[in-house]
Amino acid sequence: MSEVGSYVEFRPPTSVKGIVFEGSKIWLRRNEFHKWELPGGRMEDGEQPEATVIRELREELGLEVTIDHLVD
Repeated sequence: MSEVGSYVEFRPPTSVKGIVFEGSKIWLRRNEFHKWELPGGRMEDGEQPEATVIRELREELGLEVTIDHLVD
């Protein structure tokens, strides 16, 4: 959050996910709610989506990845 004049600017957290292919399979991970999801996480201040995916996949899966393209 940052203060603008007499208002406080709120920026909701933004998460990004990576689609990791291994042959014809896609990697998923089980989250803290025991639901399956694509690996990824929240962007840090000033971080670009591509950097977030690279960092999160390294942290969560121990993978060093390159980004092919952004999906959405």
